[in-house]
Order: sequence, then C-alpha cells, then structure tokens
Amino acid sequence: MQEQKKEKLKILVIDWLIILGVYLFVRLMFIMFGLHLNNTLLRICLAIFPCLLGGLYLYLSLIHISEPTRL
Repeated sequence: MQEQKKEKLKILVIDWLIILGVYLFVRLMFIMFGLHLNNTLLRICLAIFPCLLGGLYLYLSLIHISEPTRL
C-alpha cells in the first residue's frame, strides 16, 4: 500500500514537471519567433498545450498502474 502511494506521488511530481516544461517551452518558442506580441494566441497555447500533455501523461500512467501484471 505504501509503495503504491509513493508511485502515485512520483507520477504527480513528474506530471507537474511536464506541465512546467511545456509552459516554458511554449513561452520560449513564442519569444524566439517573435510571436509574443500576439497575446491571444499565446494565451490559448499556454492554456491548452501544458494541460493536454500533462493530462495525457496522467492518463497513460494511471492505465499502467491499474493494469495487473501478466506472467
């Protein structure tokens, strides 16, 4: 039981790091390509991409945890 809690905590920490990394990556790409002046597009991308990739990671991780191992 304790091991399962540690595994879930590890998954959540990794998920937050993915969200932060994607946020910083999108922000950096907008600055590099000069798109940071278009606030509407920047806000849309910052709202969608980090949450989408973080959610995808959580979904795939929780599927992996809930599946029983087959020998």
